[in-house]
Amino acid sequence: MRQRMEDLTEYCPLPTLFRLSAFGTRMCFYYRNIGDGPAVIKPQCIPWNPDIVTDTAPKERWDYDILHPDGEEKLREIVNMIQEAYRSAK
Repeated sequence: MRQRMEDLTEYCPLPTLFRLSAFGTRMCFYYRNIGDGPAVIKPQCIPWNPDIVTDTAPKERWDYDILHPDGEEKLREIVNMIQEAYRSAK
């Protein structure tokens, strides 16, 4: 997922590239500010450890549920930010 964000960065006409990951009704939002120099995608990636399983995303990354008002509000907020940035970029 992070590699695909990096691949899309050069094509993004907006100052911030957003990505949504969903598992069922739960959502995790990722973003990268395009003009920030080195690629920094937030939230940070999970540190890899060859000796133990570390590929479990922290629960707080999946705080938003599309079926609850907070989740819907967060999704609408990001859509509005994208639309506003697009209007400003024109």
